[in-house]
Amino acid sequence: MAAVATVEPGVASALAPFCHAPPLPSLAASAIAVAVGKEHYVAPWGRPLERVELRLLGRELSVFTDDALGVAGRVWPAQEVAALHLRRLMLAEGGSSERTCRCGTVFELGAGCGALSVALAEELGPDVRVVCSDLPEVVPLMELNCQVVSLSHLGSSVECRALRWGDLDAAMALLTGGTGGSAGGNGRVDSSASTCVVACEAAYWGGWDLFEEDTREPLAATLHSLITGPEGFGLLVHEVRDPGREAGLFELIRAKGLEVWRQEPRDAEPRERD
Repeated sequence: MAAVATVEPGVASALAPFCHAPPLPSLAASAIAVAVGKEHYVAPWGRPLERVELRLLGRELSVFTDDALGVAGRVWPAQEVAALHLRRLMLAEGGSSERTCRCGTVFELGAGCGALSVALAEELGPDVRVVCSDLPEVVPLMELNCQVVSLSHLGSSVECRALRWGDLDAAMALLTGGTGGSAGGNGRVDSSASTCVVACEAAYWGGWDLFEEDTREPLAATLHSLITGPEGFGLLVHEVRDPGREAGLFELIRAKGLEVWRQEPRDAEPRERD
């Protein structure tokens, strides 16, 4: 049975393996950003961006953030926790320093700036397909950061795709589109190929607006549709903000037939290797 893990860093922390707007123009490689200051830039689509330095999996990354996108345009501390847990869950050490990956495809939901997907593509190598996804209006920021942090020297790459949680047709297209991972090449899902799904700060919906969609059921459905194969699993990492509502998300995930494990507190998280 597939599993979903949740890791909840922060004040109270916990491990359990587990949008709709017109798309903006694609970025041209020759027009990544125009500097207007030391740390602030103007994106090709006209909004001011800030460049942020962060460290993931022992690598220094420099990525753009976009305040106009709200929570989707920020860098979250949960990304570091997710990266460390995912590396431990994905990689199996073999003899003579060989490493084999548990899953052939990694999907990131709500990827925002795309920093985690970039770090994972570097760590896992070219044999693992890495797909970062978010709402259509966030995709240009992901594309920008994937262009800025070139992975070509490693033979790795990151696919940037629009995906609204609950759109199971779009999720199926991600599974069957492209090569490697779970793509069978004939438009069908290869049930023998395992996939991993990771999401940071995806459980923060608080019900503060009666007219805003409750994202928990669509998230659970999307997790269920994307986790495939005998080794497939999901990883949710978030700070505990509303334990009752977040527990409701776990119940929805269980109702899809996925097992859920939770880990807390923060001192149970793996340390980054030297």
